[in-house]
Amino acid sequence: MSVITENRKALHDYEIKQTFEAGIKLTGSEVKSVKNGGANLKGSYVMVTEKNVPIVIGMHISRYAKDSSLTEYNPTNSRTLLLNKKEIDKLRGSLTQKGLTAVPIRLKNVRNLVKLDIGISVSNKKFDKRENEKKKDVTREIDRTLKTKYNF
Repeated sequence: MSVITENRKALHDYEIKQTFEAGIKLTGSEVKSVKNGGANLKGSYVMVTEKNVPIVIGMHISRYAKDSSLTEYNPTNSRTLLLNKKEIDKLRGSLTQKGLTAVPIRLKNVRNLVKLDIGISVSNKKFDKRENEKKKDVTREIDRTLKTKYNF
C-alpha cells in the first residue's frame, strides 16, 4: 500500500470517528493521472444519493498529460464510490446524525487499485485545534531537549 495523496486539512479540521475503504470508479486516463500524483482531496466531501449511490464531490483529478482525446474534461466531476450494501447503509445512517460528515482522508494504491479512505467525522472547534497545537508544540519541545541532552 502506498499513499498517493492525503487530505491534511481534513485531519486538522475534523476528529475522525470511523473509517471506510472504498474503491473509486475512474477512467483509464484518470487512473494514470492519480498514480502520477495529479489528485487533490482538499475541500471534497462524500454523500449518498437518493438511489443509495455514494459519491465524492469536489475531488480534483487533473487531466493526464499524455491523453490524446480532445473531449472536454471536468477535473472536479463527482465520482462514484464502490462500497458494499452494508457499508453504504452504515455511511447513510451516520450521515443522518446531526454533526457528522463524511470526508475523504487519503487516496492510496492498494495492489495496483486506487482506493479512497473515507472518515466519518465531527468538526473540531477552534479551541480544540488550539489545544492540539499546544500538545504538539510541547511534545516537539520535549523531543528537542532530550535529543540535545542525550545526543541521540
